[in-house]
Amino acid sequence: MMHIIVFVVAFLAVKVFGLEAPIPGYAVKDIVWAVDPFKNGTTIHIPGTVQQVHQEILKINPDFVMNHTTTHKTTASDNGLGNEKRDDVWCHDPWGWVGVPLGLADDVIAYLRNIPGKPGMGPGPGECGRVSCDVAAIWWCNDNTHSITIDSFNTLADCALVVRNTCKYMDHPLPPNTEFTKGQNFIRAEGWNCILRRDDTCNS
Repeated sequence: MMHIIVFVVAFLAVKVFGLEAPIPGYAVKDIVWAVDPFKNGTTIHIPGTVQQVHQEILKINPDFVMNHTTTHKTTASDNGLGNEKRDDVWCHDPWGWVGVPLGLADDVIAYLRNIPGKPGMGPGPGECGRVSCDVAAIWWCNDNTHSITIDSFNTLADCALVVRNTCKYMDHPLPPNTEFTKGQNFIRAEGWNCILRRDDTCNS
């Protein structure tokens, strides 16, 4: 089993190369996930998006079942983040990001909430990793000079949810009542930020 785990980590670490960071001049780094595939207290570390990590967990343990979120939340978890730094959200990026329909944003945020464990990222500054990606993408950027770890994936989901709720807009050429969102939420006190936008390279 140990040989399988080592192969998984090496394989995903290679896949990150070639990705373009959402901010010019930033580099792309792996998001490293501490996960327990057998839910027996044995933790392993796998880099990649949450969708890639889920696929690799199923290769290690085909019987692995995630916690299923059946209702899309439009309010933050009870960790205070939803009400923090709400005034430090950039909805009008200068880099030409493409917005995503609210429904797709809700899906990728809900998917992120299903994964147990803790995400971590290597030192920055100017380092970003793609956390959750399925047309809509959540990026996590570290502007610290040291590595960071966050207690739960709900923290990142809540960060993206602030963008979703704050940066809504209508795209008039598309069908009526279609709302989109895109933007960046800065958690200045902790030296990191998240980005929610469209990404057509999710499956590449």
